[in-house]
Amino acid sequence: MWSSPACCNRRGAKCCLLSRKSGATQRRAAVNTVHALIVAAGRGVRYGSEDKLWLPLLGKPLWWHAVWRLLTHPQVSGATLVVAPGMESRFEAELANPPLGERVRVKGVGGATRQQSVHHGLSHVPPDAAWIAIHDAARPVVSHALLDRLFACAWEHGAAIPILPVHDTLKRLVSRTPLEGEAPAEPSKERMANSEWRTEGEAPAEPMQV
Repeated sequence: MWSSPACCNRRGAKCCLLSRKSGATQRRAAVNTVHALIVAAGRGVRYGSEDKLWLPLLGKPLWWHAVWRLLTHPQVSGATLVVAPGMESRFEAELANPPLGERVRVKGVGGATRQQSVHHGLSHVPPDAAWIAIHDAARPVVSHALLDRLFACAWEHGAAIPILPVHDTLKRLVSRTPLEGEAPAEPSKERMANSEWRTEGEAPAEPMQV
């Protein structure tokens, strides 16, 4: 998945770990109060005709592993799984057996876009959840080591999102017509990062600065 989390506490930032409280209250309430909001309402259009969420991986659907990895983290108390309307029973059947079933709420409130699914899902998160970790069900290999760093970063700064450092050469044009404008500038790559949240306006339009 991502190599390292970056902390972001800028106003209006859309982060994968969000808090409902502030300051010292956040840190006191942090232990075992992270609720995972897992989005599984996509159709896998880019993948092809087959829904990638249901591809088998080690005997289980791909999305099941994303849920399992989050719920087996010691600081995640439960999860809300957002699925497409009418798909609840199929997902619930896969979650019927322990250790996942009793800790996952399946909600058929998925929207036409990922942004809508997250927005609808947030209204179904338990009111006592101090922190909300938002994750895509199509990403099954998120590690506990990454979650440890992500949670620690969020508890320190108020919110966090995993990113990848930029290694490519970047150019910034001063004019829309390169031949008439100044030479392209190279921004400092030490302060640039790519976020994997690139869909439906969830992430900033420009690369994140850290």
